[in-house]
This record gives sequence, structure tokens and C-alpha cells, in this order.
Amino acid sequence: RVHRPRRLFHMTEPLTEDEKVVAYDLWVARLNSKAGAVRDEYLPAAHRLWERGWISRRFHDGDDLVWEFTDQGLTALLSEPSHN
Repeated sequence: RVHRPRRLFHMTEPLTEDEKVVAYDLWVARLNSKAGAVRDEYLPAAHRLWERGWISRRFHDGDDLVWEFTDQGLTALLSEPSHN
């Protein structure tokens, strides 16, 4: 079962450093047609990205929580302003 966010944040809000780490890791996993796990210290950032619709989460094999980068996240990532 895929868990959908209950509310979406404004898509142009800047990402925190932790959100960038999670988004990058799950984006790379998506490029390889995979889902990913999120380390405990990054769970709050993952949850915020889930609320924004950037990632989805589901249970695999009953008790393993896996995360996936969504199409909405890809669209938002491509529209993120560059901070060079």
C-alpha cells in the first residue's frame, strides 16, 4: 500500500540540507528503477518531502518501509532554483 501525503507544501519552498540528501539519494535510486531506505536521522526530512509529494512510502514484505521519488518530486526538482 502506498501512503499518500495528507497535505502538500508550496512546491517552491527551499529544501533543507537534510531534505536535499534524501531527495538526491531517492532520485538516484529512481534512476536505477529502485526504491530506497532512509536512515533514522533523515526520517523527519523524508516525512517533510512526503508531505510535499516529492516522495512516496510503502511497506515492503510487511514491515520494511521503502521510499520512492515521485513524478511530482521530479517536476519540483527540475523547477528548483539553482543556488550556485
